[in-house]
Amino acid sequence: MQDKSAGTYIAVAASLNGGNVIQTFVQMMQHWLEELGVDIQEAQLWNRLSKYQPKDFPPNKSSDEMVIVPTLHGERHSPDMRASISGISAGSLSLGNVYRKLSHGIISNMFDMLPAEDLHQAGIEKIIGCGTAFIKNLFIQERAKTMSNLPLVMCKEQNAAAGAVFATFLSGGEPQKKLLDSF
Repeated sequence: MQDKSAGTYIAVAASLNGGNVIQTFVQMMQHWLEELGVDIQEAQLWNRLSKYQPKDFPPNKSSDEMVIVPTLHGERHSPDMRASISGISAGSLSLGNVYRKLSHGIISNMFDMLPAEDLHQAGIEKIIGCGTAFIKNLFIQERAKTMSNLPLVMCKEQNAAAGAVFATFLSGGEPQKKLLDSF
């Protein structure tokens, strides 16, 4: 979207596969553990995942070859698209690494829809990350910065749909300023 009066551009990649994919991953783990007789609350799993940090995963050939394409819900441009995992090795199956690669897949999917090169050509100056997946997941934040080579600004709002609303109000004016301040 272009604001013709200001000469600025807003580029939006609204994936159908973001935080909801991580939520599905957490629920899957919880169900598997329940089937094995382990009673664990979903919040405990989220807490554990939130402790993983990018610095905990130095480059490693066996764990870096795994690729997760997390398109569980298809995409608007390809509704029949499905998720896949490739490059699995014995060294890539730790919980932390699977979470890291799932997170990388989510952001890679976003940049497949809206390539960083297109952002740079349009003069986009920053990435604004909205939604729980962006806000709480350091792997997604790191990967977005790396893939875009742009600064990352985080919304305060955890609802990804708010990001789409946010984009419509970037043209300025007092009512818009009050809304933007809430992000």
